[in-house]
Amino acid sequence: MAFTPIETQDDFDRAIAKRLAQKEQEMTAKFAGYTSPDDLKKLQADQIKALETAKQNLADMTARATKAEGTLLRHKVATEKHIPLALADRLVGSTEEELSKDAETLAGLIGESKPTVTPPPFTSSPANQAPNSTDLALKEMLAALIAPQS
Repeated sequence: MAFTPIETQDDFDRAIAKRLAQKEQEMTAKFAGYTSPDDLKKLQADQIKALETAKQNLADMTARATKAEGTLLRHKVATEKHIPLALADRLVGSTEEELSKDAETLAGLIGESKPTVTPPPFTSSPANQAPNSTDLALKEMLAALIAPQS
């Protein structure tokens, strides 16, 4: 292959274009297994979106946990101060001490209500009561009916 000198601008442009195309092919082959910049931008956008979603989920769950802890604390204070649980949500405060003070104020306004315990049904058994004459007569009649007839 003999050297041919470049004599015109067109010849020079063709030689440069040929050389640039050759270099571009070499670089494409060299970096064939790598991720393209466009793909990296898309991956980055996807990661940013996932991060924002995770941050929002964290904020939502933190708010739910804070609300649940507040409700639990209100119920605890209401139970300790003998306030009906239906009024527990009316307690105001962020700490147990503040809620306790408010519960004492509320208890004073509604009157000290002690928790009512309803007795289980049929707690007064006949064994605990003195038998009356009707009961005695019925028991005797029953015993006479049950007793073997001789």
